[in-house]
Amino acid sequence: MKLLADITGEQFLQILEQDDDKVLVQFISNEGIGKGVPFKDSLKGLYLAGWTPRATSTAIGLHRFKQGMLEDAHVSFALHQLYPLGRKVKLPSGEVVRIASYANTHSDGYYMFVRLDGDEDLTRLKMSPNGS
Repeated sequence: MKLLADITGEQFLQILEQDDDKVLVQFISNEGIGKGVPFKDSLKGLYLAGWTPRATSTAIGLHRFKQGMLEDAHVSFALHQLYPLGRKVKLPSGEVVRIASYANTHSDGYYMFVRLDGDEDLTRLKMSPNGS
């Protein structure tokens, strides 16, 4: 899996096909799920717009996570890159929380601690490849 990240490191493009400088890319979510319709562009144009290659280990980790490999150093690294401390994330409930700490990968999923802004209480949440 080849990935590009924007300047902020918060948006990702997956390179689906490549022929020299010509590429077919698609936006993907932090979980690696395709968003929108794939489109054609050039690597040169994407680089000029601020897109940069994402570390191979991040792509490997994301791919392994999607395959269900949870207790893996690449998975842990990738998810720490995609969900850095302090990042605000929107939960499926619609609630917006801030990532406060990690509990790392476990056999049944990836855990992180989050907190509501202004709240001192931490909540432990699980993220797994199947969305549970």
